[in-house]
Amino acid sequence: MSADEAAEIIQHDQMVAFSGFTPAGSPKALPAAIARRAGELHRAQKPFQIRLLTGASISAAADDALSAAAVSYTHLRAHE
Repeated sequence: MSADEAAEIIQHDQMVAFSGFTPAGSPKALPAAIARRAGELHRAQKPFQIRLLTGASISAAADDALSAAAVSYTHLRAHE
């Protein structure tokens, strides 16, 4: 399954779990695919936000891709 195909499965307001631990363990392709999907939905005036659960911090590149597409997400941590 490609990252774009995986992103198509993710619906508004769902929880998405990523591995983490800085760039070494952070996903590379999926955040960009989610950002592209979010951009398409936002241009169509449709809402798209996700709840993001990570094992550790994600890379700045993944965070930037999601932020640039105005993906609203809540970063959940173990103590929350």
